[in-house]
Amino acid sequence: MNFTSSAFAFAGLAAAAGPILIHLLNRRRYRVVRWAAMDFLREALRRNRRIMQFRDLLLLLLRVAAVILFGLALARPYYTSSKVEYDAGAPLHAILVLDNSLSMGYEYEALGETPLDRAKDRARQFVEELPLGSAISVVPLCGGTKPISVDPYRTKEDAIEAIRRVELVDRAGSLLLAGTKAEAASEAAPQLARRVVFFSDQQKENWRGVEGAKPLAGVPAMQVVDVGPRRVDNAWVADLRLQDGVADFDTPATFVVTVRRQGAVGQKELRVALEVGGKLSGAQSITLGEGDAARELVFQHQFTREDVIERSFGLAEGYGDTPSRPVFVPVMASIPRDGLPHDDERTLMAPVVAALPIVFIDQVSETEEDPLRNVYGQTYELRKLLAPRVEKEHGEDAFGEEGKSYAPSLIRVDHLALSEVSREQLRNRLKPARLVVVAGVRDITEEIAKLLEEYALQGGQLVIAAGGAFDPAAWNAAAWHDGAGVLPLKLVEQPVGTTPAESSGPATEWFSLNYESMRNHRYFQLAGNSEAQLRDLYAAPVFFKAIAVENSDDAVIGRSEKEIEAWANDHVASAMPATLARFDNDVAWMVERRLGKGCVLWVSSGVFAGRDGDFTGWNTLPFTYTMAVFDRIFREMIETTLPKRNFSPAERLLLPLEGAADAEFTLRRPAEEDAAEPVFPEGAAAPVLLIPNALTRGFYEIEAYRPDETGEERTRQWAAALAVNGPGEESDLSFLTRDEFNERSLSDNIRWVGEGEAISLAGAQVRGQDGWRYLIAAVLIALLVEMALLASSAWQAQAEVGSRR
Repeated sequence: MNFTSSAFAFAGLAAAAGPILIHLLNRRRYRVVRWAAMDFLREALRRNRRIMQFRDLLLLLLRVAAVILFGLALARPYYTSSKVEYDAGAPLHAILVLDNSLSMGYEYEALGETPLDRAKDRARQFVEELPLGSAISVVPLCGGTKPISVDPYRTKEDAIEAIRRVELVDRAGSLLLAGTKAEAASEAAPQLARRVVFFSDQQKENWRGVEGAKPLAGVPAMQVVDVGPRRVDNAWVADLRLQDGVADFDTPATFVVTVRRQGAVGQKELRVALEVGGKLSGAQSITLGEGDAARELVFQHQFTREDVIERSFGLAEGYGDTPSRPVFVPVMASIPRDGLPHDDERTLMAPVVAALPIVFIDQVSETEEDPLRNVYGQTYELRKLLAPRVEKEHGEDAFGEEGKSYAPSLIRVDHLALSEVSREQLRNRLKPARLVVVAGVRDITEEIAKLLEEYALQGGQLVIAAGGAFDPAAWNAAAWHDGAGVLPLKLVEQPVGTTPAESSGPATEWFSLNYESMRNHRYFQLAGNSEAQLRDLYAAPVFFKAIAVENSDDAVIGRSEKEIEAWANDHVASAMPATLARFDNDVAWMVERRLGKGCVLWVSSGVFAGRDGDFTGWNTLPFTYTMAVFDRIFREMIETTLPKRNFSPAERLLLPLEGAADAEFTLRRPAEEDAAEPVFPEGAAAPVLLIPNALTRGFYEIEAYRPDETGEERTRQWAAALAVNGPGEESDLSFLTRDEFNERSLSDNIRWVGEGEAISLAGAQVRGQDGWRYLIAAVLIALLVEMALLASSAWQAQAEVGSRR
């Protein structure tokens, strides 16, 4: 026995105790008073006692039954039979899950038909075969922009219209997701026998993680209908990225485009084009072989003032006045259209920055640093790497005066000595900083360490490097605090190795980087370089001294939720540290740890090696090309501090508002450049702009307008754009075959339906859905019988009174 709502059944049982309690209370004993006249009544009472007891017991049973039956009626009980034959007279709840992921848009050769078209056609045929009175739920697996009711449709015509509205979106699906959505849809009509049918191309990505019956334990009985093609030839843009995270005007930006091809026979020639700001930046022709082939292409683009001002989004007109504000330039990589045209391009909003403030802290102040006297700070090499040109004074045009060949640097250097600034002065310097680099500082006070910790907790990026006279014991005392400080891990107080200047003899021991420890991290991968070239690159520097960390696997690094809410309103203060690279002596070179909303990177060896032949460093790193890896790492760290403009498809995208929320906002979608729709902000304290149903690949353009006093004219306040891209794996058109399905030993509840096979309507049946009507009738009968008994007793009492008169 099942119930639509078991709560009503339990409530009825609980309420049934009421009449019993009243009955028992009415039977309580009264004080006996002797009265001679009562003796004449006792004889009459004995005659009626048994009749009254029987009547009271019958009334009690009727009242209890009425309450229980009423509760059961509200619960609407039903039962499931084991009958598996098809019963045309028994209505069903058909749950149709249609896979509308990107792979379902592949066009069959010469037909122009897609797997989604076939899925809709088979779903329509199935709906027409359903018994009368059936409920039909239509569930797009990956969502959609067109409205489809979450409640089941009660007519076949409405269900077929809903099937027609299912559209392709740039998302990925899975069998487990289909089961979850089907289970949720079944709750809308539990009193009917459900038939779950999943229409899909059976892409292997949909079955990832489904091996054996255990992962399907919570998935309802389901028929999976195969509507996929059997022969495909598809090429797609699998990835588009800006190698260093951000671009500037000093060096050409490197864009990395990955193109893949899945083809049955022969080679395929493709022209890969890169557009920057809507204009062609470069194109390369490649040839991909049959089977599963991939190529990584590198494009170089030198950003200019024209790119930023004329072809970007985000208050570009005022870029020269506020150079530290990033602007975003739309970038698109594309190949010629093929059978799956939706994946033949990929988009990116590339951040272009200039004069972003970075604070460099070492042992020498900016005024004390003097190359003529060979006096340098430990951050000198990093500053020259990131800002190779002399900067202008504040207030001048960041693009340079007219007629001068000057391009703004990526960063604006803020160099200071830690010993010469107060806590308040340092706090003011940190507020605008995108990144803070502390290198070669001997020791640090707890007050300054706490300030750096606060900076990271609130989203700042912090780099701490050894070198110079660095004292690990002093740093542990001020910045470790058993994992609650700013250091990623506790430092080993005894350094590893000695510098040549510290060595007493000429045979100084040295060690190198271990490429195997760093080969899989994005920081150390450079597009266009082979593995052999990368090995040579990272083998070049020689290291003499480093500060090791204690790698305790069971050390819990973090702080309480209450503490983090005070600084960053974040529920996770820190994550376990991760070692990014090691030396060949197994000492960690770089260790990264998430701290609140920010990140702390520990570099165990120095970043300065001396100048003009005066070698005083911990390594030869600054004398090699390997030093450029810090440019790559710092750019990626800076990129995390910029506004987010690249998203995955979602029903709701939230864009933080920097300006006033009382403006009027419009949105243009990728395929609807000429059709602007209104969008609206949400929230009061921290307003965000809601972008609904961003499920299609491409650029979403947003503009903010403010009407004048008359309301007839509007002035544009700002413009922004978002890039939306689905997962590249969804374009991999490898499909599960029936033999592979059988080999997986899946649950008996999952049945494969191939091309030409009928979708079964047979299965367990639900009976007694209308039993609640009979229960209500029984309640009424019980109440009528009770009323009749009470009326009969009243008439009998009146008759006795009349006879005595």
